[in-house]
Amino acid sequence: MEIIEVKSRIRYVLLRVASVARRYGHPYKEGLMVAKNWVALSIKQLFGIKSDEKLSDFMWETGMAQEMSYKQKPNSSLFSKARNYAKFGALTLTYGELVREFYRNSGRTLRLIGEDGTDMPAFFTKKDTEARLGHRTQKRREQQLNKMTGKDEKEKAWVLGYKLHLINDCEIGLPLIGVVETANVHDSRLFYVLFPYAVENFNVQYGAKFLGDSAFDSADIRKKIREVNEMKDVIAVNGRGHYKSETPKDKDYGKRWSTEQSNSILETTYNLTSNRMRGILKTTVHAFSCLIANFMEHFM
Repeated sequence: MEIIEVKSRIRYVLLRVASVARRYGHPYKEGLMVAKNWVALSIKQLFGIKSDEKLSDFMWETGMAQEMSYKQKPNSSLFSKARNYAKFGALTLTYGELVREFYRNSGRTLRLIGEDGTDMPAFFTKKDTEARLGHRTQKRREQQLNKMTGKDEKEKAWVLGYKLHLINDCEIGLPLIGVVETANVHDSRLFYVLFPYAVENFNVQYGAKFLGDSAFDSADIRKKIREVNEMKDVIAVNGRGHYKSETPKDKDYGKRWSTEQSNSILETTYNLTSNRMRGILKTTVHAFSCLIANFMEHFM
């Protein structure tokens, strides 16, 4: 993304972040300062900057700091403090407001909703006491390699750390909201957080569809989906080890790839998996910095 484009969008985001900062108890002037530092965390992910020191240099040299009303080159310690201020949900709230405003202004309704999770391995594996060990389905290239080497292509892999669970508008690839949990929490448990949020905060078309893999194959989940505007549950049937899972024949099921693509973009473009934070609260700050960066680039 070009720097000039980011500059043109900073003000819009900054005003909304500042309103969230004031709700967290920061007075007007201080709230604006905290907000600037929060936006800077997303700029770091937007341009793939590796350290807070390099972020400070980048913002000053490109004129981005001046655009955000910094009177002098920001000290890198400000960004560390900003994470501490934000770790109790400020960036989650900010992202939610940005997305809801996008839907209000565009008049969009939800027709295809998908949910999936992506791994965020712990960096400080021995020092991060909150990280947990969980298993995951191997990626397609890993399955292909297993097949070539004579291993079980469906063999589970393990990850120590966290997982970002997202619910997406599968037609445009926009994550509506997310939740960070430890890696041992099953995807289906977050359905009871993410799905109610989506149907309460956005307009859902009559007869819309929920697209999910076999992790969401349960009678209770299907029942809750059908209770909303005659929504259809387009979910893979889980063989539960007795037989091969069955993919739905619904023509829209293939659009579930949009959720997987969103995860891939966050991982490869915004360094989601290059998490250097310890603990679930600061890991959540990192995840939502990536989500705001993605929103700024693709949906503004």
